Amino acid sequence: MAQTTDISLELKREVAKGNFIRQTQSICPDCNRILPAIVFEREGKVFMTKTCPVHGETEELYFGSYDMYAKFSRFWKDGKGTHAPNVPMDACSCPANCGLCSNHLSHTGLSNIIVTNRCDLTCWYCFFYVKKGLEGPYVYEPTLDCVGAERMRQAFPVRSMLATGMPITQGSDGPAYWPIDPLRDAQTVVTRTTHAGSVVEPDEAISVDAALRMITRNAAHSGFEERDKGSIEPGKLADFALLARNPYEVAPHEIASIPVDATIIGGRTVFQRRGVEVTA
Repeated sequence: MAQTTDISLELKREVAKGNFIRQTQSICPDCNRILPAIVFEREGKVFMTKTCPVHGETEELYFGSYDMYAKFSRFWKDGKGTHAPNVPMDACSCPANCGLCSNHLSHTGLSNIIVTNRCDLTCWYCFFYVKKGLEGPYVYEPTLDCVGAERMRQAFPVRSMLATGMPITQGSDGPAYWPIDPLRDAQTVVTRTTHAGSVVEPDEAISVDAALRMITRNAAHSGFEERDKGSIEPGKLADFALLARNPYEVAPHEIASIPVDATIIGGRTVFQRRGVEVTA
């Protein structure tokens, strides 16, 4: 987060249309001029307003849910800044050349290691995007042999992470795993079998119960929604799926093929498999 300057009382008075949250800095979407800005709440959502002396006021939706914004704000903390960037910048030239300069207070909290550029999005500027231009499409994706047996033994150590008490969840944004299928994901961590049929580090396999918790209770916890979702209890949302077979009783490699008989959202049936009758 960039360091900010004080905002005048006149700008604060402009937020009579909502509840003042904080002051910050932003830019004009037309000329990129750095402007003082106000973040405020209105009707359960969070907005930002700023006024350019040339192009006038701009109001933008900043967060779709104030409750979620408040939950995330609990973790707001200025970091120790950047200490060893590959391309350091001595002076701030925001916003014309954003980089790791002394104006950034946050430090790296998550490091991503990219092993493939397979992605179903089309963000042309991103490495993940498989180019479709004059160069022709290409896919960067190392094989298991390239990664090596030693590294693969450390891949997705789900059992080890759960043993620490970490409430982890699971999923995938890889196109090879689309469409989204929680039962397939549960089967994967139970059998440790890839979509190509390879078994990766079977000692990290987990139980069916642990796998189902990852896609229910743990998923709700990760989204700060454990009071409303994740389990069927009085007072929680009536959101659940009815399965044709019991995942605890089928063979592990059959979990992904269990048909979904019905999906209930808010107590209302939104999906019903043909030939299946659902009664309240």
